[in-house]
Amino acid sequence: MGKWKQELLFAGLSISGSGIPLKYKEIVRLNNMSQESLQEYQREKLGRCLIDAYKYVPYYHEIFNQLGVVNEQNQINWDLYCQIPKLTKDIIRTNFDRIKSNNSNIKGIFANHSGGSTGTPIEIWQDKEYKEWNIANTLFIKSYGNYYMGDRELRLWGSEQDLMKGKDDWPLRIRNKIYGRKELNSFRMSVQDMDRYVKVWNRYKPEWVEAYAQAIYEFALFAKSHSYKLYSPKGIVTSAGTLYPSMRKVIEKVFGCRVFNRYGSREVGGIACSCGEEDNLHLSVWNHYVEILDDTMQPVEDGKIGKVYITTLNNRIMPLIRYEIGDIASGITWNHNCAKHPTPLLKGLEGREMSVVFTRDGKIIPGEFFIHFIGVVYNTGFIEKFQVIQHDYDEVEIKVKLVDEKEFEKMRKKIEEVIRVEMTDAVKIIWTKVDDIPNLKSGKYLYVFSELKRENT
Repeated sequence: MGKWKQELLFAGLSISGSGIPLKYKEIVRLNNMSQESLQEYQREKLGRCLIDAYKYVPYYHEIFNQLGVVNEQNQINWDLYCQIPKLTKDIIRTNFDRIKSNNSNIKGIFANHSGGSTGTPIEIWQDKEYKEWNIANTLFIKSYGNYYMGDRELRLWGSEQDLMKGKDDWPLRIRNKIYGRKELNSFRMSVQDMDRYVKVWNRYKPEWVEAYAQAIYEFALFAKSHSYKLYSPKGIVTSAGTLYPSMRKVIEKVFGCRVFNRYGSREVGGIACSCGEEDNLHLSVWNHYVEILDDTMQPVEDGKIGKVYITTLNNRIMPLIRYEIGDIASGITWNHNCAKHPTPLLKGLEGREMSVVFTRDGKIIPGEFFIHFIGVVYNTGFIEKFQVIQHDYDEVEIKVKLVDEKEFEKMRKKIEEVIRVEMTDAVKIIWTKVDDIPNLKSGKYLYVFSELKRENT
């Protein structure tokens, strides 16, 4: 039934003018290619991206001209590609209008934002072509676990609307109804909430689950500690945080299904995902060109870690070329034995370091909560970096590196209010203004950290 429902939904999307069904079928076709053909395909797509950026994006036209990467005859000098400088969030802010394409034929333009996990969100413009490729890629990733569009899906996700307004908007509810989707708010995970989520889960019987890594892990620990039996879906895909092997083991045992570890971000979409057969992540070569580079912008040596750089291949309105996303990994390999998926593997993804905060009554607040509200919702650009440290159940310190102190003072009370809504009215919030917040020795950045020792569950 699942496959037939997907075909019906695909037919409806095609009639409405959506290119998602065709792009999904294209991804399936590409996944059946040889590795040599895939490498050639990606190089051709990267070439088209560079030429398009040279022709229509002022920022890249100037850089490519200076370096000689692309000429007026639309020829690419691949030997000079490695000289293209990295793109950072600061560069995007400074050159925002010059990084946008002036091609008037691009359709369906909309604004998106980075997740704010560095404490400094940026605005990114995206277009219809990018969105359709990203959705098609998401559907393909879910097919790793035999998911079909229209299967009952449950999302344990962060809902800003639910937290701030107390209700979801009607378009979202209608869309969820059509696509067989139910949402539970991972920003609300008290003991009472999770008791209710257990009932909702077993009543809904989800065939597929999408969740914040930390949130589904905490929910699994809760169910395990209370000996609750939960309906087993086909699979669970995690995002928005590092999924450690110990976390995956607990989740798979509690829910009785495979867990797929997805890596992506709001500004570039889904980058890679495990296929369930191994821990390394298959790269979505039709959407991105990914590089792991050292401090000199050269590919890392075997066994070494480097920074992750992303080039978006389908976002024509604002192409991101060699974008420093803020994560670290140990390399990329095409040499693997996965029989189902020939795409290259991203090795040793470290991601960013995140944790949870606990309240005295047993409530669990994921690190994503603080990142979302401090880094995105209430940050208009005045916070460059932040770090949340829980010293006690009723005491939280927030270190901030500020860009604009006046704007910070305007928004400080609003940030405190939303934290107290989730923790307690009596929580003491200490703001510490600092010149910098250093990375850990491993190169990871620590955003949220609780000094409390958690009781065994």
